[in-house]
Amino acid sequence: MIAQLMHAGALSQHLTHTWAPSAVQPLGRRMPEYGGGDGSFNFPHAMTLENIITVKQGFVRSAQQALAAGFNGVEIHAANGYLPDQFITAYTNLRQDDYGGGITNRFRLIAEIISEIRAVVPAEFIIGLRLSEGKVNDLRYRWTEGALTANALLQEVAKVKPDYVHIAAESGNWERDCMYADGSSFTSLAKQIVQVPVIANGGLHEPARANKVLEEEHADLLALGKAALANPDWPLRIQRGENTIAFHADMIKPSASIMHTQQLLQVLFDQ
Repeated sequence: MIAQLMHAGALSQHLTHTWAPSAVQPLGRRMPEYGGGDGSFNFPHAMTLENIITVKQGFVRSAQQALAAGFNGVEIHAANGYLPDQFITAYTNLRQDDYGGGITNRFRLIAEIISEIRAVVPAEFIIGLRLSEGKVNDLRYRWTEGALTANALLQEVAKVKPDYVHIAAESGNWERDCMYADGSSFTSLAKQIVQVPVIANGGLHEPARANKVLEEEHADLLALGKAALANPDWPLRIQRGENTIAFHADMIKPSASIMHTQQLLQVLFDQ
C-alpha cells in the first residue's frame, strides 16, 4: 500500500494564495469536476528559498506520517503539472537560482525531497516517483526536444534512484503521451536509464495497448484509473475473458464511490 504525496502549487483548485517556482499565470482553467469552479487559476506567488524548505519539510513529515499509519511506502507526485512538475517544466520555472535553469537545477527540489525522506525512513520503506509530460491544465504538452529531454531528466532521476518510476499519460493515451519518433518511449527509457521497476499509465485498460507496453518491454507494470473505478475486479475479468464495464462520470459521486468500494472489498474477501 503506497501513499501518493502531492502539492498542487499554482494549480490549486481552491486556494487564493498559491505558490509556484515563478510568478507565471497557469494555462487553462480550473476544473469543475475537481470542485474548483470554472475560472482561471489564481496568479501564483514566486517561492522564496524559505518556501522551498517549507515544502520539502511537508513532504518529509507526510512520509513519516504514512510510515506511522502503516503504509509500505510513498509516491512523490512530480507529474501532471503540479508543484514538483512546475519546477521541472521550463515555461513555469523562470528562476535564476539553484532551482532554475538547466535540468539538474530544475530537478533539484525533487532530488532533495527524495533524499531527505530516505534519511528518516527505514531502508525497506518504498519511495516511488511519478513523472509525466502532459499536465491537467495542458493535456497535449510534449517536450520540444522529445527523447533528449527524457534522457536528461532520467539521468537526474537515476542519481537519486527511487524504488520505482511511474510515468503518467495525462491525456489517457499512452502512445500519444509517451512514444517518441525513434520508437523509444518515456517508460522504456526510464527502464534503461534508472534501472528500477517502471509503471506505465494511460488507457491501458485496453488489452491491445496493455499487451504492447508489456510485450515490447516498455514497462514492467500497468496502472489503471477510471477502469479500476468501473471494474474493481478488472484483472480477474481480463483473466477470465469477461467484458468490462465502461467508466462514466456518475461513478465518482459519493454514493457510487461507496458502492464500488464495497464491491472491491467483496472481491478481495472472495479471493
